[in-house]
Amino acid sequence: MRELSVHKNKLIATGIILLAAGLVIVLMEIVISKSRMQGPFVFENLKPEEIRGNIIVEAAIDTNFGSYMEEYAYDYYGFTTVSSIYYVIWTGDAYSESYKYMGIKVPSNQRAVMDKIAEATYEGSYVGEREYTGVICMMGEEEYQYFKEYFQKSGLSEEEIEEKTIPYYINLCCPIQKDEGRIYLVFVVAGAILFLIGVWKGKR
Repeated sequence: MRELSVHKNKLIATGIILLAAGLVIVLMEIVISKSRMQGPFVFENLKPEEIRGNIIVEAAIDTNFGSYMEEYAYDYYGFTTVSSIYYVIWTGDAYSESYKYMGIKVPSNQRAVMDKIAEATYEGSYVGEREYTGVICMMGEEEYQYFKEYFQKSGLSEEEIEEKTIPYYINLCCPIQKDEGRIYLVFVVAGAILFLIGVWKGKR
């Protein structure tokens, strides 16, 4: 009987620990995920002042003003290859009264599409839109430096760059996970089951 009681107490204690840990982690994950990633939002509907980091957007890109930065990775044989490219886009759509320039980061397999759109943009023609889903990120120091140099080469002053741009880009090269907290529900369920088993054994 004593061994059964000890076993019962261990089940209840383990159940309570798992239950409490699961609930705490789930609550923390919900709070963190809300501050980390929200959306999706229609990118064209966002005003410049509404654009911020860590939100998911669905963007219909039909205009871009060329690339300003490339990222490289090593392939299987040790050679460097282009892994992603940054392009300049603007906020809103063709009918927006207020807009600012920002960036979009695409994987290298989208280069031909984006270059074609950039060429059409400079020629004043239209080749259709490409729909993307990505996460808005704030530019890092190196990313922003290349972004600024693009506009400096176009003849813009520091004040004009500050006025006409925002230091954000749509990142298409990172995984989007909206339901990260669900896995921790396992802790809650397992804890509840063990707790109930312990209580049930105690009544026998």
